[in-house]
Amino acid sequence: MLTFVEWPYILAITLAVGVVIFALRHRITRILGMRGVQPLDVMVLVLWWSMSALAFQTWMHAGIVNLWIMFFLWGMALILLQAFIGGHFEVRRFLKSWWIIIKWATMLAYLVVVILVLVVNK
Repeated sequence: MLTFVEWPYILAITLAVGVVIFALRHRITRILGMRGVQPLDVMVLVLWWSMSALAFQTWMHAGIVNLWIMFFLWGMALILLQAFIGGHFEVRRFLKSWWIIIKWATMLAYLVVVILVLVVNK
């Protein structure tokens, strides 16, 4: 999990990877072969690593598993919402909606963890 890297360097690595991904976004989408992939979709994996490493170094607890359980429960709720309220279930619409929820929840959780780490390690 690269916990031997100090937390300021983790933030710098995450920022550097984000800049590279945003700068090379057209090449990344061609390499992956998907036109609908956006840079934030790729950054979710980097944010999970960074969030886990920051939380582990600060509180000795990597909260990423709790985040994944929350995503699973949101997925189940979305399935029930589409099936019972909408009357039909479409896998493509479900996956697109679920990934949007995961992406924005990850970014929000990352911002909260970074702010808390900065406050704790002042």
